[in-house]
Amino acid sequence: MFNIKHTRLYVIRHGQVVGHDEQRLNGRTDVDLTPVGQAQMEAVAKDLEGVELAAVYSSDLKRARYGGEALVRSRDIELRVDPLFRELNFGQWEGLSLDEVAKKYPGERERRLGDILNYRTPGGETFQELADRIKTGVSQILSKHKDSAVALVAHSGVNRVILLQALGCGLHQIWRMEQDFGCLNIVDYFEDGYSMIKLVNAPNKVQGA
Repeated sequence: MFNIKHTRLYVIRHGQVVGHDEQRLNGRTDVDLTPVGQAQMEAVAKDLEGVELAAVYSSDLKRARYGGEALVRSRDIELRVDPLFRELNFGQWEGLSLDEVAKKYPGERERRLGDILNYRTPGGETFQELADRIKTGVSQILSKHKDSAVALVAHSGVNRVILLQALGCGLHQIWRMEQDFGCLNIVDYFEDGYSMIKLVNAPNKVQGA
């Protein structure tokens, strides 16, 4: 198994963001990293500096893009910014805390939990739609970088979907997997369609999240 050619994807969550302690639904809101979050991304880049990467991708949101820029800084490659790897669009819930959602949209959080795949926040996106675009994005990476190593800096929801799809698990299991700020995951993809999780939610060396 371990000698069979495969494409390895290093899946990284962005670092700690401003307002992280308020449990806000940032989604596509373009929030900044804190100094801790920046240090977390620099630490990931340091940990992976000995890995030969064929490409580095990131979401186009600046909290993920910072990590991608850190990874390519010492490499002779350009960052590939791809909006397919944006976080879930929360629509009218964007930027709200969980408490604010409960007050402004009473009962809607419970409805969402009852139909996690298909519930759509007003003006937002369903988890199924997120999963569909993530599947497209990963397929494009595998097609372009066969038998190579690639890094992707993205978001909690995006990463969870990638890992669940690699495991062949349903999206209803999405809350059973944590993705901490600055964490690292590794997934190997084989030509026959088999995928293997090598690492999940490896903690970042920089604490404070």
